[in-house]
Amino acid sequence: MYDRATNEAVDQRQVEPGCQALASVLSAEDGDQSGGSAGNTDTGSGKEGEGTVASRHQTLVVTKECKVCGILQPIEHFCRNRLSKGGYDHRCISCEKLRKRRRRANNEGNVVEHEKQYRREHKEENAERSRLFLARNPGKSSEYNRRYRNRHPERATASDKKYCVANPDKVRLRHQLYRKKNGKHIDAVNAEWHKKHPEGRLAGNKRRRARKRHVICDLTHEQWQFILTVFDHKCAYCGRTMKRLTQDHVTPLFDHGPHTMANIVPACQSCNSKKGKGPPLIPVQPVLPLGC
Repeated sequence: MYDRATNEAVDQRQVEPGCQALASVLSAEDGDQSGGSAGNTDTGSGKEGEGTVASRHQTLVVTKECKVCGILQPIEHFCRNRLSKGGYDHRCISCEKLRKRRRRANNEGNVVEHEKQYRREHKEENAERSRLFLARNPGKSSEYNRRYRNRHPERATASDKKYCVANPDKVRLRHQLYRKKNGKHIDAVNAEWHKKHPEGRLAGNKRRRARKRHVICDLTHEQWQFILTVFDHKCAYCGRTMKRLTQDHVTPLFDHGPHTMANIVPACQSCNSKKGKGPPLIPVQPVLPLGC
């Protein structure tokens, strides 16, 4: 029906069971913009009020009443439900979230077990759904992961370690692809770090060699600084004071010597090269950790 006093038209037809259709007519007189041409009702067609009718635009807003909270809301605030007669759930999205939250709190163990079983039985279907969601919302997943890691850093780290142990090939391939795509950026960052920390690169190479030979590798940066302090930043063989001293293994890594505090002394590059894989140039006593 049309109310001339308020210039509003309300279509009282029921679009869906439980839904209500509201329509508002926005009248824009073209006469204000085109010199009153819209106000001329005697046009070539001879139809009265043709210009005024043509300038009206009708917008239909469909609403639905939530059966839980009783609030009349737009239909977009309801989830679609193919089993429902009207095609939408009788609960709004807010009430549905509250219902699921209460159900999970009351049945925590059963819900978690049910979700695990469902994921195991529908693994491919869930993967396809996740792929489509990420394609439609590229930034939403990254933001959610970032917030989760900020709230649960220890849980996220444990999950990453568990995944790396269970899927070493996938992790290695992912690192190779990332390196191939961002090689220049990685090299620039590494070069800047090595320039600021020259001793860090040498220590890293030592640890890598120790891991490759499957020997004990537990020397820390703090322990190395303590060894330098004990030897007064001097070479353990020639006694010269050097700004940069290398880590020399009393028992070489080649002979499966451990990369530990009790097997390392500071040595200049010249003495370290002379010693090589042989015995120490002179008898030396490494720094023993407390308790030895």
